[in-house]
Amino acid sequence: MLTIFRKQFLPLFLVLLSSLLNCMAFAGTISITSTLKFEEKDGKKILVAQIKNSGNESAQDVQAHIQFLDMDLSGPKWESLGAGKEEIVSWDLPVMSVKNGRYPAVLTVEFSDLNSYPFSAVNVRSLEIGQADPPRVFGKLDSVSITNEGEFNFMLKNLEPVAKKIKVTLVRPKEINIEPGEFELELGETNAPISKTIKVSNFSALPGAIYPIFAIVAYDSETTHDTIVLRSNIQMSQDSNSYSTLIWLLGLVAIFLLIFWLLTRKGKSQQKN
Repeated sequence: MLTIFRKQFLPLFLVLLSSLLNCMAFAGTISITSTLKFEEKDGKKILVAQIKNSGNESAQDVQAHIQFLDMDLSGPKWESLGAGKEEIVSWDLPVMSVKNGRYPAVLTVEFSDLNSYPFSAVNVRSLEIGQADPPRVFGKLDSVSITNEGEFNFMLKNLEPVAKKIKVTLVRPKEINIEPGEFELELGETNAPISKTIKVSNFSALPGAIYPIFAIVAYDSETTHDTIVLRSNIQMSQDSNSYSTLIWLLGLVAIFLLIFWLLTRKGKSQQKN
């Protein structure tokens, strides 16, 4: 009986055990972080981006893209960015004939994992050109946890008794959909806050992952342009199916081990008799 079990069921048991080990193995992670800043060289402005992989798995085909004013800039494509490694890319900027103030720079880093699955990471920073006044508005962008879709709240408040026309642009990674992606608001002379509900849905995000999103809040005064950048996180809920699969595999392996143990004991008893 034990011999029959070994011949017919041992291969199936080994397949189940292999599947169980794969489910229990800790998957590698890629976490791309970045910084943006201005530097001066020979009287010219240089936009500098630092890209770092804070995860434990190498990122493949990594490339940084910048949107700043009316410019779309791309850096070199790195074949690989190892765990804990970083790269720096810079762009020489032309003379910019714009109002003094703060302007948003949007950095998108495209990359893939070892299975060629594409990902993106975004970062937004307001950069000063000339003399910038202190921000005259205050805002908040809520974080939210979703499985497939959900919504979160955007709030904006005027900090001075001067009416303003506000343009809001939502910046997201490609794995997330946001609606509306852009809208306008009018802030009155009072400091009463204005709120708006933003819808978010999963396009290709991974369960358990956290995706930063940004709201660019821009407005003009007579002499300056101002931008504030709000940030929040979209947390993707874990897929319960993965836990169910793991539980079933554990149960099946336990049953096979129990049957094997009982047959082994029976075989030893028969040998003694």
